[in-house]
Amino acid sequence: MAGTAVAGAGGELLALAQERPRLTLLVFNDGGYGVLRNMRDAHRERRSGVDLVTPDFARLAAACGLPYRRIAAEEYAAPVLAEAVGSAGPVLVEVDLAALGPMKQPFTPPVQVPGQ
Repeated sequence: MAGTAVAGAGGELLALAQERPRLTLLVFNDGGYGVLRNMRDAHRERRSGVDLVTPDFARLAAACGLPYRRIAAEEYAAPVLAEAVGSAGPVLVEVDLAALGPMKQPFTPPVQVPGQ
């Protein structure tokens, strides 16, 4: 689930909180539509519509009654994921991509841009 896709997934989060399945929900928060951002940066002169407001995922999880964990450094990934996957119920794990720093090679799918 991308960070900004949560707005349309409120019902799903509440269903997750109600039904309590043993499930780890990973939210890769890049502050918008990262793949589209990379495509715009690679193929256009300006960027628009890709940097979006994202919720405070800790507060969102708390509002839904879900346990929350955050990965903001590489060394936390394994222990946080092990704890979340080992949980008896749902856990929302935010992977804070801004805190992890820029990608060595930003992902841009193979695309044909008209006029280029």
